[in-house]
Formats: sequence, structure tokens, C-alpha cells
Amino acid sequence: MKKCKIEGCQNNQSAKGYCPSHYYKAVRYGDPLAGVKYAKPREYHGLRRSVNYSVWNGIIQRCTNPNEKRYMDYGGRGITVCDEWRYSFIRFNEDMGERPGCQYQIDRIDNAKGYFKENCRWVTRLVNARNKRSVKLSQEKADEMRSLRAAGATQRFLAEKFGITTGGVRSVLRGKTWQTDIMEAT
Repeated sequence: MKKCKIEGCQNNQSAKGYCPSHYYKAVRYGDPLAGVKYAKPREYHGLRRSVNYSVWNGIIQRCTNPNEKRYMDYGGRGITVCDEWRYSFIRFNEDMGERPGCQYQIDRIDNAKGYFKENCRWVTRLVNARNKRSVKLSQEKADEMRSLRAAGATQRFLAEKFGITTGGVRSVLRGKTWQTDIMEAT
């Protein structure tokens, strides 16, 4: 049987000169070498069923696969994954360590930048939800809002100052949002 027409691939041909893996990538992505770098050896780590592998794979898909439903919010707006992580789960796992618990998620400290060691951390779902482009307040601003209210500022004044609704101000002041007891893993 003939070998796959991709240089370096030793698998047998199945369709149009490609092995099943390269044929699938050619059909799905238009490129039989999508996501493949033959210059690097394939990793064997036995952790494909681990939680960290699932997190890593999600990062790669969101940033590189146009068919992924959240691609436009990540890869579509220029969020990338550093080469060390993109091509090596082992490196990602070493840099990030084990996820501290099931309530933790991966978070980019600066949402305008990509996924790399210095910009990523494990945080709770609450902290991650607050670190979005659409969030107008920070913990510091919520604390400032509370101190201004204690000094006599009106809710309308606070709403205009911080660019949120009076209902949003009320929620912060009553402690329904932006509680001060946030747990974070560093």
C-alpha cells in the first residue's frame, strides 16, 4: 500500500493520496497540515483525559479553529497562543501547574493580550466573569464607590461618575455584586 503524500508521514493512503488524518484536515480546514508542525516530535504524556488537557485544548481551539463557536471572540480578534503552549501541552502543564480545584478557570490578566505564562492565571469563575471587555467596574472602583457613598454622594452622581445605571450602583452598595471576599489563585 502507498504511503501518505505528506512528507514525513508514514501512514497508508486512504483517499486522494492522504492518510485518514491528513484527509480529514484537508476536508475540514482546507489544509492537510492544519495545526501540524512536523519539525517537532509528537508528545506522549498520557494526560489526554486530564482536566488541564481539556483546558489547553479549549484554548487552542478558541484561538486557532475558525469553526469553533467562540473563535470570533478569541482568534478572530487577534488573541493568540504562544508557540511554547500551542505545540506543547507538557509545557503548558508545567507553566500553569495543576488546576487548584474544579471551581477554577484559566484567565488572561490582560484581555487584549494572548495566552502565555506571564499573562495567565487560575481564578474563580467570579473573578473570570469580571475580567471581560464588557465589564465597566473593577474591585477598586467598587470600593471607591462605597467610600464616596459613605461620604454622602448620591446614587445618581455615582452612576454618572462610573458610567453604570443607578440599579447597578444599588447592587454594588448592597453587596449583591462586587463582594469584597474574592478568592484568587496566583
